[in-house]
Amino acid sequence: RECHQRPKPLATASQPPGMQAESKGIVKRGARSFCAQIRLANLRLTTASVTNLDQAKGFHQALVRARQLVCEAGSASAARLEEALAAACGELGLCAGDLGLAFRA
Repeated sequence: RECHQRPKPLATASQPPGMQAESKGIVKRGARSFCAQIRLANLRLTTASVTNLDQAKGFHQALVRARQLVCEAGSASAARLEEALAAACGELGLCAGDLGLAFRA
């Protein structure tokens, strides 16, 4: 599977109670670049900046799906987050490395 395919649409789902999670969404960086951000527990996950808004939206879909998988598992360990990111990216036709993730507490 190609790593740079356009992401497929993702159905939205509610977050289970007990796991703090909020969405920051798409953030405009400068005149022509965007990144995706979400919060999961005490972490803020931010993707690399890209010039294509649709690509940033696809990154956001992957982050939201990964957060959903972590919340469903009830564990926000580093290993579980890594597994969830790989699974979410696989579902959307992305590679986790393409996200260029940065983590901040």
